[in-house]
Amino acid sequence: MDLIGSVNGKDCILIDDMIDSGQTLNRASEELKRQGAKKIYAYVTHGVFGDGALDNIKRSSLSKLIVSNTIEIPKEIQMGLPED
Repeated sequence: MDLIGSVNGKDCILIDDMIDSGQTLNRASEELKRQGAKKIYAYVTHGVFGDGALDNIKRSSLSKLIVSNTIEIPKEIQMGLPED
């Protein structure tokens, strides 16, 4: 994963089309945090949330995850998502 520019001391926004396993958002948020980002927000269009996705997101450095309603997200997943 490559990061272009400086995020040190800044709030960052990740945008993705789909979250299935959560690994991409996890890796991206960890790299941003490692580079000094203060808060990391993610916006995702399609929340598939396959097996292990919620655990990957909980382990990430995301401050908040916002997912559109193109796919119904079960309440137990909604309740476990990071919220600032």
